[in-house]
Amino acid sequence: MIQGTYYKEWSTVLGREMEFKVYGHAGVPVLADGFISGVAALCAVRLCPAAAKAVFASHCSAEPAARIVLEALGKTPVITAGLHLGEGTGAVASIPLWDMALAVYRGCYSFAEGGIAPYTPQC
Repeated sequence: MIQGTYYKEWSTVLGREMEFKVYGHAGVPVLADGFISGVAALCAVRLCPAAAKAVFASHCSAEPAARIVLEALGKTPVITAGLHLGEGTGAVASIPLWDMALAVYRGCYSFAEGGIAPYTPQC
């Protein structure tokens, strides 16, 4: 049973790694959710550095190596809550935050539209 589980996890890593390479290379944002998908993202980025710009970390799981993988990727997680529930819960939990950030970005007016003078350094 342990060997079957090991094989399943690494086949998942390889499958996710291919997704990260394909989607990342196409510029489609991809959420790394937890340790296994983080390792897949790291593999993809090492094989195709251009994929790094499309990888985002949804959260840093409670697994000890998760932080190391995110540091190797140079990614900061959106959520740091010690999650270890599995099944993509960190990615799902982060989606409303992404939606909110996009709404603020699209809905905010510029300084010029608000009648605010542009910043000029005082030094």
